[in-house]
Amino acid sequence: MVKAKIELRNVNFIYQPTTPLAHQALRNINLKIADGAFTVLVGQTGSGKSTLVNLIDALTLPTSGQVVVNGRLINNQTSKREQELFRQKIGFVFQFPERQLFAQTVRDDLAFGPQNLGWPQKKINKSIMKALETVQLSPTILKQSPFSLSGGQKRRVAIAGVLAMNPEVLILDEPAVGLDSLAVQRLLNIIKELNQRGVTIIMITHYLEMVTSLVTQIVALHDGQITFDGSPQEFFSSQQLLKKSDLLAPKSIQISREIGLSGLPLSLDELSANLIERLKNGGMANG
Repeated sequence: MVKAKIELRNVNFIYQPTTPLAHQALRNINLKIADGAFTVLVGQTGSGKSTLVNLIDALTLPTSGQVVVNGRLINNQTSKREQELFRQKIGFVFQFPERQLFAQTVRDDLAFGPQNLGWPQKKINKSIMKALETVQLSPTILKQSPFSLSGGQKRRVAIAGVLAMNPEVLILDEPAVGLDSLAVQRLLNIIKELNQRGVTIIMITHYLEMVTSLVTQIVALHDGQITFDGSPQEFFSSQQLLKKSDLLAPKSIQISREIGLSGLPLSLDELSANLIERLKNGGMANG
């Protein structure tokens, strides 16, 4: 049985409780995310995705219920200090992480998190170099101002700042927003490599097609409730789920259906392999 890295148990969250503006953003959430999983959260705006990841990162506390990460538990009684300890192994890349850059040099930005954790300088330097290598940036960038960099470079520096703290869980909120196709592909390669190293990935995205072949679990939310929790194949086989999540099936699946192929190819490469196999079988049958 695969070990759960993250578990939410009967979690509810209400914004501004006990006021006339009270709004229940999450309702009775029960969810397990396996160690090393690549999980994508989908759903329309306001469905509860951002609230859910904020709870996983202990940025907010549940109104009721429990969140467990690596055996560490938080609930509505958790102290600020415990929240800080909880977050030490969780990295959060916000939708526009480059807006969080603040230091005079890239080095200072990357060192900020590890310094707050009280790491010795030697460990900080080693972690910074490893993070730069992961996001495919040269060490020569360390002396530069982060504000002098291109948009794609800023995004990668911001991600490197999160990776410098060596997280076991990485949360990404719409990481492809504002990036060109080359920068998106570079980012996906970085995320894929991290997942292959064993980092548990949780991603919010409306661009599900770009990660379809990498995903192991899709969780769909609607009106603060989980409406689906399963594999990409199961999710894409339901037109109703896609419509409720305001998504389209990947082009590979759309094409496959149009030409009458069986199965649900999750990438164009998989579709090509299926077509080749079909042509081979057809050729053999006709010969």
